[in-house]
Amino acid sequence: MDKRVSLGAVSGAGAEISAPPGAPAAVSVAADDVQLEGIAVSGGATGIRIREVEGVTVRDVTVGGPTFTA
Repeated sequence: MDKRVSLGAVSGAGAEISAPPGAPAAVSVAADDVQLEGIAVSGGATGIRIREVEGVTVRDVTVGGPTFTA
């Protein structure tokens, strides 16, 4: 299936996306036909936010909780 937007690791190297403290999400998807693949996501209130869209594929994605600093 062709996707309009694809977010993933380059050459299998892995990619990590982190949100700063207090952010609503590290990754927000607001478009149809998006693919998230082979990434690690941490931080934000929800990690990944996907709302009111169609055709989103999430594959081989690791989601961690919010990061807190004292």
